[in-house]
Amino acid sequence: MMEMDAYGEHTICNIYLDTSDYRLIRRSIEKPVYKEKVRLRSYGRRGGGVLPRLCGA
Repeated sequence: MMEMDAYGEHTICNIYLDTSDYRLIRRSIEKPVYKEKVRLRSYGRRGGGVLPRLCGA
């Protein structure tokens, strides 16, 4: 059985952005060799920071 370490108390929250016509996700679904994505990522403790609040953490 695994034991929780200090990292278990942290959250990773992502918000993915796209164009108004969903160009990035449509291109990604085509499985190109090189994919582009625009992502905001937040690392933090539960309940802390703006992105975790936006992501429901």
